[in-house]
Amino acid sequence: MFRRRRPTLAVLLVALLTATAAGCGDAGDLRSAGATPTAISPARLWPTMRPAASPAWPYDEVQIETVKGVTAPGDDVRKLDPVAVVRAEVAAHPDDYTAVKAPYRETAARLADCGTGGTSSTGGGGTGSAAGTGGTGSAAGTGGTGSTAGDRGARCPVMKPYFRDLTGDGREDMTLGFRLYPTNQTAVRVYTFERHRLVQVFANDDAVIGVELAGRAVIIRSPAGIAGYEYRTTWSWDPDQRAMVFSRDEFLRTAPHRPTHARTPAATASPSPVPRPSPTTTPAPAPRRPDGEAARMRIPLPRWTGTLAVKAAAFITVMCCALAALLGVLVHVSVTDQTVGQARELALVRLKDATSAFESGDTLLPGAGLDPDGLPAPLRRLAAHGERGTMVARHHGRPTMWAAGPADHGRALAVEVDYSQQAGTIAGLDNAILWSSGLAIGATLAVGAFAVTRVTRRLHATAQVARRISAGDLDARVHDPLSRDPSRPQDEVAAVAAALDTMASSLQSKLLAEQRFTADVAHELRTPLTGLHAAAELLPPGRPTELVRDRVAALRTLTEDLLEISRLDTGRERLELDGEHLSAVAQRVVRAAAGATGADAEVRVVRDVYVETDRRRLERVLGNLVANAHRHGRPPVTLTVDGPVVTVRDHGVGYPAYLVEHGPQRFRTEGGARGHGLGLTIALGQAEVLGARLEFANAPDGGAVARLTLPERPPQTAGGGRRGEQGVDAVSGDSLADGAVSRASGQRRP
Repeated sequence: MFRRRRPTLAVLLVALLTATAAGCGDAGDLRSAGATPTAISPARLWPTMRPAASPAWPYDEVQIETVKGVTAPGDDVRKLDPVAVVRAEVAAHPDDYTAVKAPYRETAARLADCGTGGTSSTGGGGTGSAAGTGGTGSAAGTGGTGSTAGDRGARCPVMKPYFRDLTGDGREDMTLGFRLYPTNQTAVRVYTFERHRLVQVFANDDAVIGVELAGRAVIIRSPAGIAGYEYRTTWSWDPDQRAMVFSRDEFLRTAPHRPTHARTPAATASPSPVPRPSPTTTPAPAPRRPDGEAARMRIPLPRWTGTLAVKAAAFITVMCCALAALLGVLVHVSVTDQTVGQARELALVRLKDATSAFESGDTLLPGAGLDPDGLPAPLRRLAAHGERGTMVARHHGRPTMWAAGPADHGRALAVEVDYSQQAGTIAGLDNAILWSSGLAIGATLAVGAFAVTRVTRRLHATAQVARRISAGDLDARVHDPLSRDPSRPQDEVAAVAAALDTMASSLQSKLLAEQRFTADVAHELRTPLTGLHAAAELLPPGRPTELVRDRVAALRTLTEDLLEISRLDTGRERLELDGEHLSAVAQRVVRAAAGATGADAEVRVVRDVYVETDRRRLERVLGNLVANAHRHGRPPVTLTVDGPVVTVRDHGVGYPAYLVEHGPQRFRTEGGARGHGLGLTIALGQAEVLGARLEFANAPDGGAVARLTLPERPPQTAGGGRRGEQGVDAVSGDSLADGAVSRASGQRRP
């Protein structure tokens, strides 16, 4: 029972593993990102207050200055001398650099250490960083190519210049910094060429933590008076003002704040709620069917499904499908998790930016809004419970990644991110997995079928040789190529073929020795038996003489039967064909049996036919069957002719079980029967020479049944390995001339 269930269990196991692996992937369902504070929109205070008409501090002040006396070939800022640019500014502003009470006189003095050119990559101090990359900015650009450190003094205040297109005209601009000694401030300048003149479009003097270039903006980070915080001001290019104008000012925390009072632990991320299944009554298991009923319910399969090639092909296909499904699911899950995870992170980042803009009163970016149309209801409910989360849904016919969080007044602040490209990538990956899996399975199945077919062909050849040997062809051999070449690696099929060839050779040798022994013994007994028979004939009449003559006749018959069997075993008999009605042959056999034994038999002719066969061999077969029925059966004995089929039946105890199953065997009798078992053996051998089929069975109501089926055409004596017989005597006599037998293939030999 377990063997029949193994394929089903294997398929179910593969399906379970595939489903489990597929269930582990991120399909873009609702996922919580944890509790988050509610976004609160700005509230306008004192709406009736009179607005101010002018700023208290000139935020919009634009500083544009043309640098005199400094040029570069082709208006290329990379060919500028940074030291010359700084010296030009010092010369243009003597009150700041060279006057008696100038605040930055030390800077002007240190310019003498810069030589005729060169830059300082360290800035001479260490508190400033020129054009580094920060957390919010991109790479600052490429550095300058001025003189090396050996061309300037260590006290040079000029720092390394950086180049990037900040004005959007397609040409690089120079961002330059230099220290303002003796203070801790740093001067940051941006220069560009306009109409072949070098113009300063940005100037800022401040205590600087770092300078960053982000896109076309300059970000200056300055220390704050509160520990763990810093100021961050942003200056962006304004094409109308033709200068870098102030665009943003932030006060940011840079170090974690450690309050002294206890904090309420933040809510952790929790998975989306899963409804519990309601308790149900477990149904009672179905009654198990008996094995016999299950066997009757099995769908019958064609015989070809049981071949080794089909089983191997099915096994290879199932294993390839299982492996392809498992690998495909693993790749799909991995790529899907990575793709959906990146989309979730991007949506959450945009939600964070949208929350900051919403709380600052700024205009929300496209794709962000309060309670937007198309926001999935589960995500809206999650935001209403004070959590933020993400979810993939279709919006305007396109897959969209949504991220939402709570906002004031019970609203949900959400952003949408186009998920079409990611969904297309996953769909393309799935198609590629399916096509590649199909091709791999087809190629593997073809290669596996080719390899298995080579083995099965050798197995079929071995089986055919075994059947030929069982049919009596003792010369048949497998001659497997591997078994004939010991230098090559031997597989199991070669071992079986070699063993079968060895067994056939051994069996042939033993049978030939037995046949020679039987023929020699029978032949050697003929001469003394002939003399003994002649001597018995000379004895005076009387009871002892009758007993001697009877035993001599029996011994002579036994000897002749052994000789006939030995001739049949040699396989060198030839037919002498003759045409006659089958009913006439039957009548003649019954009359001969009645004359020999005194017992009569009934001949029934259902349908008579004219047959072309060896009449004497046919009479020998039918005579032995009728004689066996009279000797070992009970009357009435009937011989029925129905076309080419002749049936001989008696009403005795029937044939022994071994004879019905395996055919007659010489010198084997059971049930106290007399005889040597040679009559039916000879009948079977002669039937094979005729090309007929002789079958033995027992009637349902008792009695033995022997059925002889003659061929439509007699077997050919030439070609096909059959040879003729010379000098055939009457088969019903005491002797039969030497000859040869040609056995019909497919018949069982006793």
